[in-house]
Amino acid sequence: MNIINKNPYRILGVISNASKSEIKNSEKTIKRYSEIGASPKLEYDFIPGLNDINRTKEILYQANNNLHNDLDKIIYALFWFIDGNDFDSIGLDYLKKTNLNIAKSLDTFYKSSRKFAVSERSFSSIINHSTLDILLFKEHKDFERLKNALNHKFTVIHDQETFLKLEQLLTGFKNRININELSKKLLNQSKELLKNLFPRRDQEKLLLDIFKDNTHLKSEVKEQVINHILGKLTELKSKSQIEYDSHTSNKTSKQIRSNRATICSIGSKLINSSRPFLKKLSTLLGKESYQFTSITDEIYNLVNFCGIVPYNKQMDIIDKETQYGMKAEIQKTNFNSSIVLFRSSIEELTFYDVPVKETLKNNLKIIEKVNKQIQEIKNQSPTRKTTPNQTSTRRTTPNQTTQVEDNSGCWMFIGIAILVLIMTNC
Repeated sequence: MNIINKNPYRILGVISNASKSEIKNSEKTIKRYSEIGASPKLEYDFIPGLNDINRTKEILYQANNNLHNDLDKIIYALFWFIDGNDFDSIGLDYLKKTNLNIAKSLDTFYKSSRKFAVSERSFSSIINHSTLDILLFKEHKDFERLKNALNHKFTVIHDQETFLKLEQLLTGFKNRININELSKKLLNQSKELLKNLFPRRDQEKLLLDIFKDNTHLKSEVKEQVINHILGKLTELKSKSQIEYDSHTSNKTSKQIRSNRATICSIGSKLINSSRPFLKKLSTLLGKESYQFTSITDEIYNLVNFCGIVPYNKQMDIIDKETQYGMKAEIQKTNFNSSIVLFRSSIEELTFYDVPVKETLKNNLKIIEKVNKQIQEIKNQSPTRKTTPNQTSTRRTTPNQTTQVEDNSGCWMFIGIAILVLIMTNC
């Protein structure tokens, strides 16, 4: 829970609306300890859930820097404590070492929160109660309490009159903070908090569950989750593209042939890594939405290239070598890696209707036929000469729109000629 444990106000040892003189006095105390190589235990360091902290000069300097911006002041204040009324003063006193009583502190904040009804009188107690409840999560392990605590913080900032009071209390000004910007930043901090608490759980699903009943946040959370997933998918595609380019750009046909299994594996890894994100995106947007079909098509276009380029380069090699009466290359030929890749791609797209799907099906059909014929040729005895079925051999080329290049007469003739030459020279 870095947003609380490493909160600048916590490091400085003060409440969020402390005066400049209070902050300076606390800094002096910290620096005196620092000069003798020690770190002081300050008033609020004894609250359960807080980690020990070593207040060095560097950490102190960073804490001050983090509070220069008014927006950041409010973000950090929302995850710390504010002394906004007499009840807050009593509740905060119960958090100090000399008078530590967590139960009484929670109860005091709760009573002052007026059952979490947001108002100019109650907002500070609501913030205090929610911060303390988050800190105590590892003790009470009550997910509903955690969920409510986070929601209460957003409820405070989305009440216009209350927020103006909070802004003035913390910054001395009004109407300078953009609520939408603040809300997005607070949401990001909430996500980080959840990662700290639930590192193995699905963060997007968790976030949607926590804020599903929050009228202010439901659409905002959904939009942010969608953008996060799209960002992840774009990142995965970009990394795969770079890896693909490193094995194909400025490479000879024979180099690509030698790396065909590696190139196909790039496509396989992209399918596996993108699967959970595409599943989430389909649930959130619907499988027929433009955003979903667009990113899915982009990903599987790259998968298509991973399977079809090694195939075409292999066919180029066969084409050239058979012109000189050579036959050794055919023994090195198989398209199993491409076939496996295309089959898995088509299976993944079973319930999705994207343009590249038909391209993948057509490419698989062509490669399977060619692969079968090559295996038959390799299995022929040296004395037996046959001509492969003239309707089953095609070379396919991917392009920007992922249409299979058929050119039936031209490419089919070349493919047949290659295989006939091989057989004639056996």
